[in-house]
Amino acid sequence: MTREEVLQVCLALPGAWPDQPWGDGVVAKVGGPPGRVFAFPGEDAVSVKLAPEDGVELRAAYPEAVGDAPYLSRRHWVRVRLDGSVPDDELRDLLESSYALVVARLPRAQRP
Repeated sequence: MTREEVLQVCLALPGAWPDQPWGDGVVAKVGGPPGRVFAFPGEDAVSVKLAPEDGVELRAAYPEAVGDAPYLSRRHWVRVRLDGSVPDDELRDLLESSYALVVARLPRAQRP
C-alpha cells in the first residue's frame, strides 16, 4: 500500500478529514476542529494508534516492519512500514482500528 492509498482509506471513513498541522505533512483526523489524529501517513510508513496488547502482537508478528512511532506513546502507537511486509488487508484493518479507538474517545457531539 502506498501513502496515497493509506490516505484514501483514512479519508473514506465517516467524518475523517486531512490536516496539515505542521506545514508539509498530512495527517488524518476525525472529529470537529481541532479534531484528533488517528493516522500519521509518511512516505515510507504510517503511524497508527492501537490497544496496547494489539501493538505487542503486531510487533511480534512483523518485527522488521513494525516499530515505535517517533514522538508518540510507545504503548499506544506503532509505526508500520509501507514496504509490503504487512498485507494490505491487515494494514486497512489497523487504520480502521486506529480510527475506532480515537472516535470512541471523542465527546458524543463530535462523533460521526
